[in-house]
Amino acid sequence: PDPAPDPAPAPKPYNKEACYDRKDELPNYCSGWGDPHYPKRFFDLPKTDNFGIGLYPIAKSESGDFEMQGFQCNAGWSASSYAALAVKIGDKTAIYFGDDNTSLEWHPTWGQPEGQNMTGKPSWPPEGLTMNGKPSDKGGLTMKSPNLCQSLWIKRQATGKGILGYYLDLEVRMSAPATWGLCGSAAVTEVLPTQRLFSHTEMTRVCKMCKVEQGCEGFHEETTAKDATSICVQNNIVWSDAVQKCSDPRVHEDLRKGCVFDYCATAGDPAVVDAAAAESEHMSNGDH
Repeated sequence: PDPAPDPAPAPKPYNKEACYDRKDELPNYCSGWGDPHYPKRFFDLPKTDNFGIGLYPIAKSESGDFEMQGFQCNAGWSASSYAALAVKIGDKTAIYFGDDNTSLEWHPTWGQPEGQNMTGKPSWPPEGLTMNGKPSDKGGLTMKSPNLCQSLWIKRQATGKGILGYYLDLEVRMSAPATWGLCGSAAVTEVLPTQRLFSHTEMTRVCKMCKVEQGCEGFHEETTAKDATSICVQNNIVWSDAVQKCSDPRVHEDLRKGCVFDYCATAGDPAVVDAAAAESEHMSNGDH
């Protein structure tokens, strides 16, 4: 008789070490900085800028167990920036409101109990989550998901100007990103109300931070200019001067267009060039 067929191989046991936070094993990454510019996106998508006002999708894993959204508001100098970020890991969601709460503010993804104070010590954090640093530290805050398949870096850059007095830089890395959000899709609109990670209470809080007095939870028209030349004229900055300033050898080529916009939007603040140089160094190091 014919020999018995080889038994089917046993399924491989789940290995939580299947994903790593080393950049060579999480090759998909996306970075956003300033107001905000996205020089690197998933799937080799071209760099882009998003100067809108409202709640925008940023990134999501293919499995859906990781998702990130951000609320952009007018920073007070004809440019928008992230005021708050929401990160979903499994069935838990963390909200970052631009302060130095290293533990962030956690609640179940499907909403926190209304009226419950979630500030201070975290509630319901995902088991196995690791976080190092603070957003305002030189190295920023680094968060790694329990399965090590996603990592997130957040850096709070103080400006002392405008409505917020800061802007947020970010970098997200994944083993398997979805074609979704500013990091993974060519077409992006505001997050639908039924898909928001922010609760009603949190939306109200961030709108108050941004001085959005009407239509807080509705959609918001874009109120910032996209064209760097017109922003330069508006703020009495010679466009060629801005280009020269942002041609600083410390500034990565991919960041120079955004640097010009920010330099003009801030009426020639030299700190913009320094910020672009710092982000360039971060891009080169790629160690978050």
